[in-house]
Amino acid sequence: MKALRAWRGMLLMWLALPLAAGAAAPPGGSLFAQLFPPAGDGAVAVPFPFAALLDRLRAQLADGSHPLPLVLIPVGRSLQRHSAGDAHYFDTPRVVVAVAGEPQRHDAPLLKDRLYLGYHAAAGVLEVISYHPGAGRFEFEIVEDYRAGATPRLRAGNRGLCLACHQNAAPLFSRPTWDETSANPVIARLLAASGTDFYGLDWRHGVDVPGAIDEATERANLLPVAQTLWREGCADAAREAAIACRGELLWQTLHARLRGAPTAARIGDLPALAPLARNAARWPGGVPIPSADIPNRQPFAATLPWQHPPTDPAELLCEAFVTSVRLAIAHPLVARARQHEPEALLAALAFDGSRVLRIGGAAVGAALRHAASQGSPSPVDPDAAGLAAARLLASFLL
Repeated sequence: MKALRAWRGMLLMWLALPLAAGAAAPPGGSLFAQLFPPAGDGAVAVPFPFAALLDRLRAQLADGSHPLPLVLIPVGRSLQRHSAGDAHYFDTPRVVVAVAGEPQRHDAPLLKDRLYLGYHAAAGVLEVISYHPGAGRFEFEIVEDYRAGATPRLRAGNRGLCLACHQNAAPLFSRPTWDETSANPVIARLLAASGTDFYGLDWRHGVDVPGAIDEATERANLLPVAQTLWREGCADAAREAAIACRGELLWQTLHARLRGAPTAARIGDLPALAPLARNAARWPGGVPIPSADIPNRQPFAATLPWQHPPTDPAELLCEAFVTSVRLAIAHPLVARARQHEPEALLAALAFDGSRVLRIGGAAVGAALRHAASQGSPSPVDPDAAGLAAARLLASFLL
């Protein structure tokens, strides 16, 4: 039964694959680049604001359940996570979008499971994972200067850097229950407390929306597997045999869509699939099926069950200071500065580029200023209090 399910998944993928090995890449490159062709200097007419871009994509899709699911991730794992500054995660969260809907027309591009966007307004950057039909792989692309009044430019991302996390050279998403997304009630409450409309997006939802993104990434990670079987499974020194093998696979795909997947035994007996049966020796344990999942992450895992993360800005800033203390304790320079005075340790940390103490001092100062603005004046100068807090932290570390 498990083998039948695997064959069904693989066969369905072949409907979207080229019929010949080594097919030339179509003009325009990735699907995103075909939708928004870049000029010679990379300038690209991507709709702005972000809601307008989503409207353009939505116009390509048929109505259905969550054709364009999106979530907000204020404290995530993206390379852009610090763009808004460590005290403003919930003011400018990252938006993650997947295209999960079928095309509206037969001549519309097939974007389902093949296009993913990550948008961070503070960075003015749009991160794109887009399938390249001709190359048979996902491309990692960056739209820079994606902000009002600027000219966006599309460029290829650093693929090696991207693949350090994207283990299957494809999109990924966390396992349930997607606690770092806006589907988490705690995250949603903190986002709402910021008073921001988040670009006019409909971000309030349950776990069904991140679930739709998760399912899309799972399907997307089968595309490279199908391409591997298409290229290598049917490879043969005789071109005619390779073409016949792929033709039979296409026929079996259509058969599976109409009548259900054939049995594994029947597939092995088909003469046209002899190259596939012979090349199966390359995978004695079977073709590895990758997972798009990364571990679920609870941003407030250290909070006790009966506690609730603060929503007051001053409390959030104080929480940031406590976090900075924990980070500083683990700083490698601390071990090298055990014999120094607090001022020397502060200077060493600053020289090393660490923002830990600066963040801690700024957090305390901002918290005092906020308290004063609410009618609770403090006799302590906020900036002096921040510096004193940072020095106190340094003394704890000695």
